[in-house]
Amino acid sequence: MDASTAIIALVFIAFITIPFVLMGSPQRNKDKKISVAFDRVAQQQQLSIGQKEFWDSKYGIGIDPNTRKLLYLKKKGEEVQETMIDLSEVEKCRVDNHSRGVRTHNTASKVIDRIDLVFTFRTPGALEKALEFYSVDESLTLNKEVLLAEKWVKLINTK
Repeated sequence: MDASTAIIALVFIAFITIPFVLMGSPQRNKDKKISVAFDRVAQQQQLSIGQKEFWDSKYGIGIDPNTRKLLYLKKKGEEVQETMIDLSEVEKCRVDNHSRGVRTHNTASKVIDRIDLVFTFRTPGALEKALEFYSVDESLTLNKEVLLAEKWVKLINTK
């Protein structure tokens, strides 16, 4: 292979890969924004978050293992909703999957409208607290939210 063929091949590969790199850049910026907002709130609440995760550029969750507090963030536009839960007051946590059956032609399928982490507290009469992991109103595509919610339920219930 001569030098001109190699150069043409490299230019061709660059033209193919550059659009994919540029398309991923805005998503990384959005993920970075929720991460920065999460870290700022954790610092304001004097939390030392050990394990944390972010998804869909709108949500963040993490646990401070020392204080046993869970921090959850949901970003909607410029507004950031923050929730802190003291895990020492939690009796149990479960995944609440709001779904409905849809029938098209001869097939039936299940459509998930919402996934919540629901906390039941030890205090008698205390209301349950739900943290949204997915809502069809926020995002049309369901990615890893089901697995992520199940992972966090196991993590919370074992602590």
